[in-house]
Amino acid sequence: MNVTNAASAAGAKKLLACDLDGTLIFDHGGVPARAMRALQSAHRAGWFVAISTGRSFDMLPGKLKRSRAVDAYITSNGARVILRGGKTFFLRPLPRGMALTLWTILCESGAAANVFINKKALFERSGYIKIVGVRRQPTPGSVMMLLRFLTHSRSSRSIRRRIQQSDSGVEKIGGLFPSEEAAAGALAQIGKLEGLAALTTQGNDIEVTAGNASKGIALMRLCRHYGIDTQSVVVCGDSGNDLSMRAHCGVFVAPQNASKDVLAVADVLTDVVKKDGVAKWLLENLN
Repeated sequence: MNVTNAASAAGAKKLLACDLDGTLIFDHGGVPARAMRALQSAHRAGWFVAISTGRSFDMLPGKLKRSRAVDAYITSNGARVILRGGKTFFLRPLPRGMALTLWTILCESGAAANVFINKKALFERSGYIKIVGVRRQPTPGSVMMLLRFLTHSRSSRSIRRRIQQSDSGVEKIGGLFPSEEAAAGALAQIGKLEGLAALTTQGNDIEVTAGNASKGIALMRLCRHYGIDTQSVVVCGDSGNDLSMRAHCGVFVAPQNASKDVLAVADVLTDVVKKDGVAKWLLENLN
């Protein structure tokens, strides 16, 4: 289905769901000017614009949180959806006991572990210094990412206490591993637990949410609430946590730097994120 048909399927009601890192943002840097123009242009053209990301809300770029061009934020891989203005529309947290079990597995498996609670991200300090801080050829984006992690870092004991005290539950738990083999071993352990959705986006990482939480489920809930036909939805993404949105859109757009599984299901391929491929495509087609 082409974009024109997708947009006209439900009259003026149409939705754009766009991933950030690897899709609009290169190397964890800031939001490029062209990407902001693309979102603003789509909004002016009548599209409901949703940012769909694995990030927590507090780790979104300020210009996106302040922008009137963004109507909703699908965060933590769909565990929490926030509408413009800050109201939580949808929340599917991990049970506290399960979150503590996952935290133990990740820490004992040698991961640099993280947890997203109450719209905020917390990173286990020693693990991230050890794994993220040893890149031999750091880029401006990776340095910015490390500084962001350190700003949100806590000790493992402190984070465990936050999990135990959480009122609204844990949105997402994840870990970055020194190798893909280490990540696969931890993923096998987690796979034995019930009621979870676990995936990897880079091969050496794991991201875990409740089984009833995903970007796709969150997207479906937004469509139902606003009366938008899924054939009137355009999704842009590049990695494994974006695949769940494929079943809930008319057009799936991916940059050429996307993972193989995403490239295999994409309807449209654009130039790589480093060259603003998706942003250029949006400017040319969503008007």
